[in-house]
Amino acid sequence: MQPRLLVADFCNHALPGMHDGPNFAAESAETMRALREAGVCRAVFTPTYRPFFESVRRFCQRRQEAFRCLHPLLPRDMTVRLSAQVVLEPECCASPEIAALAIPGTSYLPVELPLAEYPDWMDFELHLLLHRRQLKPVFAKFERCLLLYPESVSAKLMDIPGAAYQFSLSAAAEPAFSRAIRSLLRQEKTVLLGTGANLPAQKFPNLAEKLAAMRELLTPPLYIALLRNSYNFPCFSD
Repeated sequence: MQPRLLVADFCNHALPGMHDGPNFAAESAETMRALREAGVCRAVFTPTYRPFFESVRRFCQRRQEAFRCLHPLLPRDMTVRLSAQVVLEPECCASPEIAALAIPGTSYLPVELPLAEYPDWMDFELHLLLHRRQLKPVFAKFERCLLLYPESVSAKLMDIPGAAYQFSLSAAAEPAFSRAIRSLLRQEKTVLLGTGANLPAQKFPNLAEKLAAMRELLTPPLYIALLRNSYNFPCFSD
């Protein structure tokens, strides 16, 4: 096993039988072991939740059953938490049940924004999330927003009070996104990393190489702050 790195994974789809996940617990366990060997010590499971396809209650039941099957097979020195990645749709934040999908011990809810032109209804949904549900968004795979949305929209999203921004490890190691990450970190915004893990090891990027590239792009102080803040995220507090 490689030396213990302070790496936390906030985009993990490895729960068996859930949307985007492997079919069987043995495949999920292989995925998690590979991540641990690569240096990931902490992970938040974020199976995709699509509003109106099933109730939050039913989703949580299936998620708990998937975790019950996987838990005995997880690396003993790996800390994991259960959350979800909510696909934001019109009126999905109107129900208070959505709070059950937040990252445990926090008011953060991972959300996936539309992979299309930024819709007008999204402003209202984010308003509901922040002010009626009292939840803060974690914008999942935020690099996609930077690619798809006009700069004015990306700037507006980056200015939301209390919001967090999750980048994939591969994207965070690319010069195209390092400017935005540096800007967020200098404003003391919460930036989180994610592997997107859902299949066995051969699909994963070389984490050590990606982390080294990130260190060069972000400068060592910002890089260390990013890893430290995500590793010590409130959901991992004892």
